[in-house]
Amino acid sequence: MTQTAQKQLVTWEQYAALPNDGNLYQVIEGELIVSPAPLPSHQEFQIALSSLLFTFVRERDLGKVYTAPIDVRLSEEDVLQPDILFIRKDRLEIIQNQIMGPPNLVVEILSPSTAKLDATRKRDRYARFGVRHFWLANPDERVVICYRLADGEYERIGLYEGNDSFTHELFEGLTIELAKLWPEL
Repeated sequence: MTQTAQKQLVTWEQYAALPNDGNLYQVIEGELIVSPAPLPSHQEFQIALSSLLFTFVRERDLGKVYTAPIDVRLSEEDVLQPDILFIRKDRLEIIQNQIMGPPNLVVEILSPSTAKLDATRKRDRYARFGVRHFWLANPDERVVICYRLADGEYERIGLYEGNDSFTHELFEGLTIELAKLWPEL
């Protein structure tokens, strides 16, 4: 007789009871995932983009911008830690001890250790739970891809690289100049 190993699924309560030990934990479809700390290039881009968005959003009272680590609780079995997120002013009620539902925008910044997870499983979970806008940034390759949710799936609405600039419907009046955001080589 052959035995098949069963994955031990993790719930929100079990996740919330984890020690604050400096590790980055996420739960995707009940699977506990531990990720290493991001690389310096990831951190530099995250700080630059989140600072730009935070200042723009705050000056115009558009909502809230947060950066990891912050729990986005999409279900009892899906607790994700996006690198940057934005919640519009008309949806601030989802901000509690954690974010209780889909943000308006999630930005995932690729690192070698998390690139596949960010671009596949996390992206799929964001789409399933209704995150309307999803950006995937790769500071090492100097590329940002913007997606919008349409009929339950993400459609690419822009690919920006190098020194490109772009605007986005969530941040009317803001031009995002990538040359100012990339980490110094």
